[in-house]
Amino acid sequence: MKHIFLTVLASLAFASLFAQARSDKTPVTYEEIYDEPYSVNKLFVGFQPLYTEVFVGNVNAGFGGELVYYLQDKLDFRAHFRKTYSQQFFDYSRHLAVTRGDNDNRAEVFNYYEIGATYHVKDQEESSKTKMVLFKNSYRGARWASRVPLHAEVPCKVRKIYGVRLGGILWDGTTDLTKVMEI
Repeated sequence: MKHIFLTVLASLAFASLFAQARSDKTPVTYEEIYDEPYSVNKLFVGFQPLYTEVFVGNVNAGFGGELVYYLQDKLDFRAHFRKTYSQQFFDYSRHLAVTRGDNDNRAEVFNYYEIGATYHVKDQEESSKTKMVLFKNSYRGARWASRVPLHAEVPCKVRKIYGVRLGGILWDGTTDLTKVMEI
């Protein structure tokens, strides 16, 4: 019985090697259009339309933004903020304080602000590889959804920055943790 099970298992493993073969593996040609990490834009502005945080002090959701500026390959500055959309669903602690609280204090709105700068101690460019997903126009609809896409490894350049960072965070919410920390 044990020998039959091992024989069946080995034959299934051997058959699975051939079951995964793809018939559409054609050679890939590509053209490198742009690969210069040092000549990218110096200012990046980002908007985060929805974020969620789940932690003991307050479960909340809202929007955020980020601003990054690179100054002459020696410094970069970063500013980041997050705020909740409203108290009803998006700021759990504030909603509880307003609806169930019996004090005269105003429930604080959740705020998160971060600002910092990084001095680049070592800023270098290295050769690396990246994976590109291969897609054909014939892979539309169910045909694309039912397959595992093929990948091709493409050489690229990567900018690596080792630096010293200095900054600060201002975090404000309804939960007052200073009372808990008093001895």
